[in-house]
Amino acid sequence: MIPGYLSQVVDTTGAGDAFLGGFLHSLSQNKTLLSQLSLKGLASHVRLANALASLCVEKVGAIPAMPSKEEVCTRFIGLS
Repeated sequence: MIPGYLSQVVDTTGAGDAFLGGFLHSLSQNKTLLSQLSLKGLASHVRLANALASLCVEKVGAIPAMPSKEEVCTRFIGLS
């Protein structure tokens, strides 16, 4: 199981989009084929996606609430 992050939820609109977008972005930055990823490698992509979704729900709306890479890196040190 990969735990989520605590958030001050304001609006859940866009959380799924933020999660999937973060996951796909993270995968696209990795040179390893999806079929060759270990569970540990896959978990790192999911942690980043969880971080993006947790920041997204703290703002109103979908597109305006999408966090920047800087926001993610500032709040979740070690994720990129």
